[in-house]
Amino acid sequence: GTILTCSDASRIGTKHAGTFLMVDQNLNELIVERENMYEGCTMGMIFSIRFSSKIVGFIGGRGVPAEIVGYGRIIQKMTELLVHEKFEAFRQEIDDHARELLVHQLVTGTSSDHMFDAKKELAKKGMDSNGKFTVAVLRFLSHYFTENDKEIDETKRKIARRYVVNYLLSNGMLVSDNKDQCVVISNHSRSFLLRRLRELLQHIEIQYQMRVIGAISNEMENYAGIPEGFLQAVATIRFIKSRGIEGLHYYDPTNLDFIVKQLPEMHKETLYQQMFSGCTEEEIQEFRSFIVAYVACNGSLKVLSERYYLHKNTIQYKIKRIHKKTGKDIRRHDELMILYIAIL
Repeated sequence: GTILTCSDASRIGTKHAGTFLMVDQNLNELIVERENMYEGCTMGMIFSIRFSSKIVGFIGGRGVPAEIVGYGRIIQKMTELLVHEKFEAFRQEIDDHARELLVHQLVTGTSSDHMFDAKKELAKKGMDSNGKFTVAVLRFLSHYFTENDKEIDETKRKIARRYVVNYLLSNGMLVSDNKDQCVVISNHSRSFLLRRLRELLQHIEIQYQMRVIGAISNEMENYAGIPEGFLQAVATIRFIKSRGIEGLHYYDPTNLDFIVKQLPEMHKETLYQQMFSGCTEEEIQEFRSFIVAYVACNGSLKVLSERYYLHKNTIQYKIKRIHKKTGKDIRRHDELMILYIAIL
């Protein structure tokens, strides 16, 4: 019954007896025909604000009741809509947080350390904990904008990310949205997930002019494999981002370029230095181009000569120079592989 806001500042914090009567009798409206008809009330009308049929607050209008009742009812309904909207936003925030926590614990394999049953939580989301799982990672690519465009871009990104989340949830998937990255957990096959994500990303690119790259893990036997699937998707997304590749991609551990990318930087640097320490920068670039071409032609001197318009004597000369400078003969498959990995 305490007045929270008023155009007459002296009334703020005082008691309003009319509201006690309205709560007691569960009234939607109360007419105050004269000043102080109820303690602390001025002439006018009081309207209750309801949420889930319960009174949660009041709005008072000062003036002749017959003249202000129409406006008062409009403001009453508008306020109830605002209260409901605020509550829905709060509930959405709670749901999002709970889902983020569940996804985090599933991908890190820490669900057993917390006070909830992962299988039950997955069942609540309509997912089968005993079925196969596929994990995908989606990443919004950065754009460069002027200061004036940044706020508009950020708003667009928020709307686009919410669309992504709602779309995936409506397709029976579990998804978390963390800044510019979405993690998707699904009972669907890799091929089904690929189709759905392609549809989604095409819509995002057309509707919001935003580019998104994505990586999809292997299919895991059950929810215990989700952490491994997540690591596969993250490793793939890092690889395609570092190579400037776009689109959606499966995790492929047989891709040599991908394998090399996963090696520790110290090992890669050591191999590179051992192979090319006796070469100038110009020679390294020359050898790199030739070895890549040699591999692309499967070691066929005839194909290499025809495709790159090289004389066979020139090819033999380059092979001998590489052997002399690196100690590796690219005509031997094992030594070619070492050189190729060093170049990658």
